[in-house]
Amino acid sequence: MKRTDLLGKLKQVSPALADTDMLPIMTCVWFEEDTVTAYNDRIGVTVDFPSGFAGAVHGETLIKLLEYSHQDEIELIAVDGNLIIESGKAKKITLAAHAVDRRLFVMPGTSKDPLDVDLKAFAAALQTCQRSVSDATTSPEYRGVTLVPEDDFVHLFAVNGATMTNVLIKIGGLDQPVVLPHRFCSQFGNFVSDDAHFEINPDKGYALIESEVGSLYGKLIEVEKPLPLIATLRGLAGDDRLGQMVPVPDGFSNMLNCASTVIDDITVGKTQIAIAKGSMVLTSKGNRGENIDNAKVGKKHPDITVKVNPKLLKVGLDDGLDFILFGPKAAVMTDEKVTSLYVISTS
Repeated sequence: MKRTDLLGKLKQVSPALADTDMLPIMTCVWFEEDTVTAYNDRIGVTVDFPSGFAGAVHGETLIKLLEYSHQDEIELIAVDGNLIIESGKAKKITLAAHAVDRRLFVMPGTSKDPLDVDLKAFAAALQTCQRSVSDATTSPEYRGVTLVPEDDFVHLFAVNGATMTNVLIKIGGLDQPVVLPHRFCSQFGNFVSDDAHFEINPDKGYALIESEVGSLYGKLIEVEKPLPLIATLRGLAGDDRLGQMVPVPDGFSNMLNCASTVIDDITVGKTQIAIAKGSMVLTSKGNRGENIDNAKVGKKHPDITVKVNPKLLKVGLDDGLDFILFGPKAAVMTDEKVTSLYVISTS
């Protein structure tokens, strides 16, 4: 077989490798004659690959060794419980292999009708939400993207304590809120194809997309007391407030870069933004110095003085959000078509 073919398949499943070896089998890729699988108790990925080998091998080690090799053709051989990778007479690698314990995980097949949704649009919405997802917290909603049905649409929410991202998309077939894990959302677009089948099984606790690329499984995140996300969003970015939004001022990106350079962790990364009679003053202070910028925002924007993290504003600007409104609790950013809302905490 070609080394690059195997390496490509391993990289497809690698997002499902565990970050730690608390349970060593979850750091392995599982070969089963004609498939390769990885599972980390949050997501699972299976792709077709006829290796002729059955067993579990440490994934990161195998990937790195194949990356370092320059041989075109390789052969996988099972000997005495080990995996031997041979490249003619030039190279021989021996890796410890373990039996695959199917009690841990079995990739489910499709079991219900697919959701009625434009998968490419849904993948784009999940990608948009990534800017407000955090893996470094114990709050359930913070570790994924929350889907909240409302009439014929579904709100996608991502929150991380400092920001919130919201995308509204038409989806049929989902009748209750669910939280998709972060890694499932970040990998979803890689499995979208014309023949893809996407379903969410709240009763069984998982989401699944199956396509010609392979299968991506995500264990739904359990939430005991859901956050009032729709109510929170409407309180911070309701229609009345959206009507007050103004285009971001000229040169705003450079202003935010200067602010981010001056602030430091001691000042908790905050820039003061004072708006009065259509003029904006950005004042950033830290141990590194002080930076003051002035800009015009138009008289439509209410007069206000707030503090906000300029780095978070820059994230929205880099994502193409070019309309903004500063409020006492949050700044709201969007684009001209209001394809998404990005809410940043202010004080």
